[in-house]
Amino acid sequence: MTNATHRRRSPARDRLVEAASQLFYQEGLNRVGVERIIETAGVARMTFYRHFPSKTDLVETVLEERSKRISEWLIEETNASVADPYQRLLVMFDKLENRLAVPGFRGCAALNFASEVADSGSRVSDIARRHKETERQYIEDNARAAGLANPAELSHTLMLLMNGALSLGQLQNSPEPARHARRTAERLVEEARPPQVREESA
Repeated sequence: MTNATHRRRSPARDRLVEAASQLFYQEGLNRVGVERIIETAGVARMTFYRHFPSKTDLVETVLEERSKRISEWLIEETNASVADPYQRLLVMFDKLENRLAVPGFRGCAALNFASEVADSGSRVSDIARRHKETERQYIEDNARAAGLANPAELSHTLMLLMNGALSLGQLQNSPEPARHARRTAERLVEEARPPQVREESA
């Protein structure tokens, strides 16, 4: 079976991906088997294997589609909220706070999935890394556009804040970590502004 064949879109395929996405996110990869996914999606076993040669193929597809959707949501929502690249670096944390406040939030799917796969060289881990790199690059691009010092280094630091807030938000079942992260981000972003700009805004 070719890669193109098992990724071909169909209503049954979409139901499998949606069912697996919800089950994997809420219960974890290792606790959810193929039979449970088939039953939840309401498809035949043959239909499952027509689209996905194995559970691993389905896991990879779910993470790829879910990660793409989350990154697009974060970037599009941030861009729609504010045009100033400086402010975008902070508004991202507001969007993160909103995400943490959603009922049933169980952390970052990319980090969760990767933590359940022992092989750091697996495709699941690669998808998770690319997902995080997409968001980090967005931060760097805006930091550079805002004229901030060391935009690449700043982007890595803000990513640490964001992912720390995601993990603590899940653990505490609260959006409060995103608010703390935003306040720290405000200080870091302000310190990265050129001295003359800081003086003018003082």
